Amino acid sequence: MPKSKENLVSIEDAPARISRRDLTRDVMRSVGECMYEWIIGEDRLEWSDGTANLLCLDESAQISSSRAFNKLLLSTTEKNRDDVILSSNKKDTGEGVTYRLQYALSAEKLDTQSDIWIEDTGRWFADKKGNPTRAHGVLRIINERRTAEERLRHLSQFDPLTDLYNRSHLNVCLEEIFDDISRSETTAAFLVVELDHFELINSVFGYEAGDSVIVEVAGRLKENLRDKDIIGRFSGAKIGIIPLDSDEPDMMFAGFSN
Repeated sequence: MPKSKENLVSIEDAPARISRRDLTRDVMRSVGECMYEWIIGEDRLEWSDGTANLLCLDESAQISSSRAFNKLLLSTTEKNRDDVILSSNKKDTGEGVTYRLQYALSAEKLDTQSDIWIEDTGRWFADKKGNPTRAHGVLRIINERRTAEERLRHLSQFDPLTDLYNRSHLNVCLEEIFDDISRSETTAAFLVVELDHFELINSVFGYEAGDSVIVEVAGRLKENLRDKDIIGRFSGAKIGIIPLDSDEPDMMFAGFSN
């Protein structure tokens, strides 16, 4: 009996389906991703092939449950997947509820050189009573993105030459401090230290020498401040200092000592 056209298509497509499945697995590995499903009531985690290797684990048993997985997180983790899902006030209307969070696997617990930062994106589903019963999602390793974000965050607050606060962030600090002063009995001040004849230094010795002078002065000023005091580069040759909890005699002493 000859095979039907439907059967022929099914037979011919079978190797292609297997190939696509392998391709999906290989692509996810290459881009630093893996998939999971969490059966919440049983606390059972099932992972896509190659997850243990991707997360630098000896065996997948180390992440066979959410409880075991959470033990690998940094101790400073504020919220894990359990917290986000089980404390959610959203309702599953039949299509599930999406979630996204970031956390890091501890380098110390993984025995790796650095923490592994993860973006966890998924969707959880509820039972008839509305309680989360299962979730599935994708983990993506985001170390490079995290490093870039931290670098941009640092540059948004710090002067690249002196590594003191930049003027923009110094102004933010001033606003917050003076708001606090208006609501409490604390005191603070704002000092500006300017380098004399700085333009002459640049003209005679060059801009690199001028930069070195600024860095040296900034370092010396910072060394002589208390930990709670704030310092930043106010402009080219000016450095702003905010001594907290300081009265007028303190400012006189600071002026003479510096």
